[in-house]
Amino acid sequence: MKFLKKWKNFTVFWLISSIGLATCTTLTLSNCASKSETANSINIYGADSIKGQLTDDTQLNAVENTGKDVTSDCTWVIINSVEGFRFSSSKIGELTWNVSTAGTYSLDIQASTQGIVTTRHDVKVKIINTFTPTTFTIYGATVLNGIVGQEENSSYSAIDNMGSNITNTSMWSLINNPPTGLTISNGTLSWLNNLSAGTYTFAIRCVSGTLTGSDLNVVLTISEIKPVPTSINVYGAPTIHGIAGQTGNIQYIATNNIGENINNAVWTLGNAPTGVSIDNHGLLSWTANAVDGAFFIYCNFIGLTAGSIEVTFNTISPIPTPSYCTIYGSASLIGYQGANDSFQYRAIDNTGVDITSSGTWSIKTPIGSGITFSSSNSGLLTWDGTVDGNFDIGFVPNNQSISNALLSVTLTLYTVPDDLSIDGPTAIAVPYQNYFNYSCKGGTISVDPNTPLPEGFSFYSSTNTLDYHDYGTPLVENGQINLISTAFSSSATNTLTINYYVLDSIPNDSCVLLQTDGASKVMDLTFSDGFLTMDDIPYEDRWITTDILFGNMDGTFDRIGDDFLYDFSSLEEIKLPRLFGHVNSISRNFLASCPALKKVDLSTLSEVNGIGSNFMSNNFSLSNIDLSPLSQVTSIGDGFMSSDFSLKSVDLSNWTKVITISSNFLNDDPALSSVNLSGFSSVLFIENDFFANDFSLKKIDLSSLNAVQGIGIMLYDCRCLTQVTLPSNNFSNRFRYPAAAQDSFHNAVNKSTCTLHGSWGSDLKNVVGSNISNWTVSS
Repeated sequence: MKFLKKWKNFTVFWLISSIGLATCTTLTLSNCASKSETANSINIYGADSIKGQLTDDTQLNAVENTGKDVTSDCTWVIINSVEGFRFSSSKIGELTWNVSTAGTYSLDIQASTQGIVTTRHDVKVKIINTFTPTTFTIYGATVLNGIVGQEENSSYSAIDNMGSNITNTSMWSLINNPPTGLTISNGTLSWLNNLSAGTYTFAIRCVSGTLTGSDLNVVLTISEIKPVPTSINVYGAPTIHGIAGQTGNIQYIATNNIGENINNAVWTLGNAPTGVSIDNHGLLSWTANAVDGAFFIYCNFIGLTAGSIEVTFNTISPIPTPSYCTIYGSASLIGYQGANDSFQYRAIDNTGVDITSSGTWSIKTPIGSGITFSSSNSGLLTWDGTVDGNFDIGFVPNNQSISNALLSVTLTLYTVPDDLSIDGPTAIAVPYQNYFNYSCKGGTISVDPNTPLPEGFSFYSSTNTLDYHDYGTPLVENGQINLISTAFSSSATNTLTINYYVLDSIPNDSCVLLQTDGASKVMDLTFSDGFLTMDDIPYEDRWITTDILFGNMDGTFDRIGDDFLYDFSSLEEIKLPRLFGHVNSISRNFLASCPALKKVDLSTLSEVNGIGSNFMSNNFSLSNIDLSPLSQVTSIGDGFMSSDFSLKSVDLSNWTKVITISSNFLNDDPALSSVNLSGFSSVLFIENDFFANDFSLKKIDLSSLNAVQGIGIMLYDCRCLTQVTLPSNNFSNRFRYPAAAQDSFHNAVNKSTCTLHGSWGSDLKNVVGSNISNWTVSS
């Protein structure tokens, strides 16, 4: 425990007063089933014999003997290492190949997870060099939103399996009871201003000559209040088949997350092969000498999170006519007695095309009326928990040249737990947006209809999440919410009462006392149910505080709120107590604007995965800090340690889980000279001003950024740079938009002597241009 420091006869410390905290617990379910559910083996599902072109792919799935799909959890390997074949990722089961010679290749496949290894799975891939388009797919948004009284539209495209756009040569229609006022023409779906508030479900159908297509199901929600768009979705063909020696193009579409078209977006390519380009309308084009390869298409728009899609471009000659298909999915299903459940099966023809919705699904040997398919062409098997046993499912393709498929399935039902208790916080603070999770082993959770949710609250049954968001008038009074759990197999219920508090009216026994010169004053530093925040502490108290003593706190916190220890002008040292050991996120302005701060101990923050904006920014006396305990961080907000004028070195070598980095990362740090980014191998996206205005920075190693898919302006006005080490991949194609490349490395005074290390250095020079045109390149 640290000593209390005195300043002008004031003794300053923090005292906890009668605080009751909800602790985070881990619920382990074991031995609750009447039959064994232990996973001890994995089965690989996928065609044993595959036909494809010289460059192609197919999907394999891994399912435990319990029926759980573990495809994305497994590590996939080809034991006999056939040249040209690989898994596109070790975690998704997508087998890809790029070979130069037609023929038959034998593969020995294996998948494993958590010590469980499959038996070997032999696959024969027959490569041929003929290709004729036979099918097509509709691409576009499946979830749309509109507002009452407004006319709006959304665009769709039809792409055949050779990658050609057939939108303008097709017949478009709406089926399955579309509302009056909804029309589609040449792929553009429009609705008039006469649609009432509500949710409408329908399907888009496209017909094009002899090609086989499938309908696209769409949900349109018309609201009185329009949702706020936050992100971009990109739609289009993930695989393009061009003809060697011929030019071509294909259209991609961008919408925001509420289904609106984005017409003024900035389109860019990441790591595109030679001869492939995209214009500002999303039209991707290729030249006659285009080179095969995989790349990303990015779409940016001001105020929205960028969208992207990974695309593979192949120049080939074309695939065989499909003759048979296979049903993929678990042959062993599990469920609970009396509980509704489902499992998605898929039908893939022998050329690798998914024809799940292009045929009829049925139960061939029914054992009860409670087991059925949700619709004849969905592949979604549902059951109500009334009967289990063995049965067969069948699939009859619409294309009569493809033979039928059959799969024997065993459904096992386990005893339903009788515990209807709802686990989750019973007291919550709602100052602004916040969410709280609940669970129930023996039933489903819903809101008590007799006590509807107050304004601003929502409950999502799919995730059992209670959400609060202040969309307008904030809550001013405390109140209660009742959640009900209903048993799977009976009408038995249980109720959980939740007390919610508006931050300004939280009872005093949940607050921290700031004690100065023997006089106590209650402040809005609140500790309530896993949430910690600081608000409206008088500046005169912040200015005189040189040290903080947290006292004997009990309980744990899930999150640190805004402005925690913000603008404490005289604070010199801080050590967070162990109750911060379960904090998983930190909001904005954490330990920011503390000009006297010299020593920080964050060793208890070992579980933090999200960092908000201005983390430890605007500090004038901090020169060294140990951030190694924060090894679980996945996202970094704006202004991370920016404008720290004495900061000399930062070691982030063990931050191996970081995925996104927001703007102004370590910028305006004029004394910064040493940075270790060797742990940044998982980073995918980096915003603008990544290391900007760092006048003392001479060398920087970016070789760990191999996974980056998009990066904004970087190393702007770093006047003393003499060496930059690049990733091994083509980093120059990872800039998120043209200006990011044009402004990067701007005003690097020593550009005539700087050396770019890495095989892509010369390519980066061509992209960035005059900013580094005189720099030398060393491989």
